[in-house]
Amino acid sequence: MSSVEEDRYGLIARFHESTDDELISAFNSQVGVNAWVTTRAHYLSALRLEMLSRDFYFSLIADEGGLKLKRRVRRIGNQLEYVDC
Repeated sequence: MSSVEEDRYGLIARFHESTDDELISAFNSQVGVNAWVTTRAHYLSALRLEMLSRDFYFSLIADEGGLKLKRRVRRIGNQLEYVDC
């Protein structure tokens, strides 16, 4: 998926303007969601790209294959940790 395709919905620009905490909130809103549509794929791709550009430890929730949407996280400094539910 190219950047042009990903920004079809204005997501790259939207996430670029978001704070780190807003990105974490956007990530957490997707945890446990089982629905899959093209728009969600663009959303998650743009979210992942923006999170990679930020200065916090990211490997807890992502790998080369995409985002790990199993558990919610919170940010402590530049670290992410799982939230106990």
